[in-house]
Amino acid sequence: MFGQQGSTSLKNKTFATKLIIMMVGLGCWLTAPLTTQASDKKVAIVPFVPITGKVAAAESIPKVSKKLGKLLSSRGFTVVSVQKSDRKSSFKLPNQAAYQRALKNFNLGKKLMRSKKYEGAKEKMEEALRGFEQGLIHLKDFSELLELYRLMGLCFFRLGQGEQGEQAIDRLGALAPTHKYSVSKMPPAMRRVLRGAQRRALRGKGGIRIFFPEGSDIQFNNKVLSGASSPVVIKKLARGRHYLWVRKSGSIPFAEPVVVRGRGTTTIRVKLKPIPQASGPDFSSEIRRIHRPLRQGIVASSTQRSVKKIAEGLGVDYVIFGYFQKIPTANQLSMFFYRRSDGALKSYPPVGFDLELLEV
Repeated sequence: MFGQQGSTSLKNKTFATKLIIMMVGLGCWLTAPLTTQASDKKVAIVPFVPITGKVAAAESIPKVSKKLGKLLSSRGFTVVSVQKSDRKSSFKLPNQAAYQRALKNFNLGKKLMRSKKYEGAKEKMEEALRGFEQGLIHLKDFSELLELYRLMGLCFFRLGQGEQGEQAIDRLGALAPTHKYSVSKMPPAMRRVLRGAQRRALRGKGGIRIFFPEGSDIQFNNKVLSGASSPVVIKKLARGRHYLWVRKSGSIPFAEPVVVRGRGTTTIRVKLKPIPQASGPDFSSEIRRIHRPLRQGIVASSTQRSVKKIAEGLGVDYVIFGYFQKIPTANQLSMFFYRRSDGALKSYPPVGFDLELLEV
């Protein structure tokens, strides 16, 4: 084992030496030795790619980009790594964990109800309601919230807690007064409460006025209002807790419970914040245009334009990119160097290496 480690260390030094010699050759191309003027230079490294189907352990390939970056840094260069930026996934909506816990508690509550363990089910449903309201921004199907109120009310009725059961079912009727619920498994008392709650909701004396950014989509309980102008006024609402969503492309959605008074109009003013963008420039499309032909061992005519855009966008002096291929005796790295000052593009003779040496 000790002998193998010593051999690997020696090979690593050999590989590093090859890269340094290659970079010294690059220094001659730069018209100044690396050892004297590298500190002024900035280099961007586009992640290397394997030629399709010709290199094993392709998941190890990006490591050589990091190794090269370390070697350049040790020689005095300022190294910038060019990465893809996924702007859509870089920002996560808040309270996702709370919503996931709510879903878990909701499902556990339903499971306990099937086993007729209503006390435990009631507790899980109450926890789920708190989680849904905290993570309301993630709720896509309003019927889940209605079903939660229905099952929570059913738990209370099964436990003989009629007052709490009536409150849950009264809210169910207020949230969707025209919705047709399945009453086959509801106790008679629960059916009467639901019918009464829906009738009262249709005669509600409350209302809500919503101010919001133009171009937003509004959802109030189970009603979706697309293309509406601000403000929107919704009348004939039952007093109590309702749910409001305001969504607009490029903005963080608004999603909160709102309380409507028994009489008069409640005013809500919604201001949306823009979704934060990924920091730094995004060169995803340029990287794709560089990588696509490289995977076939080709430097396309569009490559130089993409490399130039990266160099100018990052303000670097040089851009390095390349590809790997497997030959009968070894793996080879072919690299290309772009010089921003005059737009020159230079290839360098392939360097042989072992994949096991790519650990950084």
